[in-house]
Amino acid sequence: MGVQQMNQNPGRNRRPLLGDLLAGIAIQAVYNPAKCEVMGIAADSRLVEPGFIFVAINGNKQDGHDYIRVAIARGAVAVVAERVTPGLLEGLSVSVIKVRSGRRALADLACAFYGFPTRRMKMIGVTGTNGKTTSTFMIDAILEAAGFKSGLIGTVLVKTGAGVYPARLTTPDALEIQRYLREMADQGARFATMEISSQGVVQERIRGIDFQIGVFTNMTPDHLDFHGTFEHYVAAKKRFIERLPSQGIAVLNNDDPIVARSVAWTKARPVTYAIDSEADITARDLVYHRGGTRFTLCLNKPVPTLAGRMLPRSRWSLELYLPGKHNVYNALVASSTALMAGVSPAVIAWALASFRCVERRMELVETNGPLILDDTALNPASIHSVFQVIRTLPYERLVVVNALRGNRGAEVNRLNAQALAEWAGRLGFLLVTTTSTGDVGDEDLVTKQEEEAFIEALNQARTRFLHFKDLAVALRVALADLGKADLLVLLGAQGMDAGIRIARQLLCAPREVKPAPGMTLEPLEAIP
Repeated sequence: MGVQQMNQNPGRNRRPLLGDLLAGIAIQAVYNPAKCEVMGIAADSRLVEPGFIFVAINGNKQDGHDYIRVAIARGAVAVVAERVTPGLLEGLSVSVIKVRSGRRALADLACAFYGFPTRRMKMIGVTGTNGKTTSTFMIDAILEAAGFKSGLIGTVLVKTGAGVYPARLTTPDALEIQRYLREMADQGARFATMEISSQGVVQERIRGIDFQIGVFTNMTPDHLDFHGTFEHYVAAKKRFIERLPSQGIAVLNNDDPIVARSVAWTKARPVTYAIDSEADITARDLVYHRGGTRFTLCLNKPVPTLAGRMLPRSRWSLELYLPGKHNVYNALVASSTALMAGVSPAVIAWALASFRCVERRMELVETNGPLILDDTALNPASIHSVFQVIRTLPYERLVVVNALRGNRGAEVNRLNAQALAEWAGRLGFLLVTTTSTGDVGDEDLVTKQEEEAFIEALNQARTRFLHFKDLAVALRVALADLGKADLLVLLGAQGMDAGIRIARQLLCAPREVKPAPGMTLEPLEAIP
């Protein structure tokens, strides 16, 4: 997919005035007030152009206040900052606006600069540890099938109606979000569906957006490198549910004990869904087969819609051509949300029957060798979901290649290793692991502490495994003796993004196991 560029032109006949944009943010003081047009906004000094506002953000790695002079030299007409010192003001002629929170100010300025585009659409936000990406893709597919123009912002891509853009973050920064939303609104979108990450909530990226429907899928340990503790991670999700408006609808997984409690957190009208417990909307009579799942969707009580109607009790059959119970949960999310949005059951059934997997989300790939199952598997919950599906697949031999999570902390790698060890004990497969050195960027490199925590957990469980630095070598070893009756499983986030491409190349090459130049096939770690 080619990278498409978006400019900051908000599409007005005239540029907004600085004073108009500042009217909506909480200001502590203004120095050198000026009346001028604003050409754009940036929180990165390298992106500042003449006529821009520069917002200084105190980030995790760098402090934008250190680059204020750079931004002014590049043509900034105003600076928004949390810290304003006499030394900073000395000799400056541009406006300097002091605020308590640069992140909140950035979100408020972005909303105003792009003309509050969410006021022209219905917003759907999906949060939770797992299932966000597939659920949002399903929701978008159903809305499109119903004839609505729909936008999508998430981990894999951003779809605005005017273009499809590669995603950098699950929830982009506030400027990107508002720019994308403005493009959706200008294209006539009736709905926009967003993945809502915990980081996006904490860093105020979704500030200023009123979500008419908010979904909470599940809650398991993840992102502890950012939040520090699981309790702080839960608190971030709670903030999203708490901010839903009273006229909105909260779609909540009643099978998850933490999500079930969130009914008490929200002002919105709650609609619960479940498979294993009682709920407003349930999936019953599940029948799994290699191609997917058949089940009955039950509305067990009248549920509200955004239009103010109450849907009566009913039930109908659905066919889903995706494997696994976790995809039934995703279909429950999408069906419930679509019903709240006013889509008919017949359209929902047709759209779900037509839906195919999202890239690297439990993706089954046929090759001239083994069947390959490719999944991002970020955390223990997603690893368990993958192996629940594997248990339903026919195969003679099973080999699993797992890429460690880089720059996400030792704890999540230790927990992932424990989950892999548990399933290796049950199914007796060969486990091959890799740090994917050379196949990830600096922000996703596996640290020594992460690698040690992962290997230590496998050793403690006495799990048989081979460990390599290089992804291609790990795949070469994994594929050495596999044939068409066998199953190769590729697990991992960024470290396994290149996995299916490399595996295809290796399957097209001679099958002898030979090291490439500069590589060794000797494992770094092995347990007999």
